[in-house]
Amino acid sequence: MLTHGQLRERFLSAENCDGVTRMLAPEIEETGANRFIVGFVRGTARGLDGRWRLYGHRSYNFPDRWEEGWHAFNAHCPYYHSCFDGRIAFDWASVRDRNDLSREETRAWHYLADFGLIRGFTVPVHAPGRFGFLTVIGDNSDRSWARQIERHSERLLFLAHVFHEVVRDGFPNFMARPDDTALSRRECECLRWAAAGKTSEEVALILGLSHETVRVYFKRAIHKMGATTRAHAITLAYEAGLLS
Repeated sequence: MLTHGQLRERFLSAENCDGVTRMLAPEIEETGANRFIVGFVRGTARGLDGRWRLYGHRSYNFPDRWEEGWHAFNAHCPYYHSCFDGRIAFDWASVRDRNDLSREETRAWHYLADFGLIRGFTVPVHAPGRFGFLTVIGDNSDRSWARQIERHSERLLFLAHVFHEVVRDGFPNFMARPDDTALSRRECECLRWAAAGKTSEEVALILGLSHETVRVYFKRAIHKMGATTRAHAITLAYEAGLLS
């Protein structure tokens, strides 16, 4: 087992945050989980109006297409909210069992459950001016999930803090908010229609543009937002208030 310094050095050798996420995967797999997600918020998690801000994230081995509609539920996720109730770590089942969840929170966890994302264990990472988390996802058919997590909880706590420490120190731009990003009108329109579930071909037809032109708008928007996928760009654009 690597020490804090050794793991930190290994993670810092990555070219970008996606590389660190891939390096984290085998460490997570040693705990018996093969799916995980890391999330980030720079600044406060809630705005002055009390609303929860969307968090940026990277997922590993998650179901295809799960991100496409997540921007509508991200800020309402009860697992995200539970990171601020004082617990060091928690099992998702303890959140779903609560009787005070709002309609939006319930819809959010149902959205994840529809993709088979039911058994989760989250480690919050709080730091001055930043927040992050690591969540590992278990196999729904694994009856030993609770024992497995209990056995590896300290290891997951360690991995969560080293990972977020490296991202903070080595890749600070990854958590930068895209508040000053200037998307063009057409780029915003393309992202809005994509958020509504439209394909590139459908967006081109709606806007009266060629498919190639729409593809370029999407490519530019993804680049400007510092995203890796169209769905990720939509999430970041919503967080920045560019699509409201």
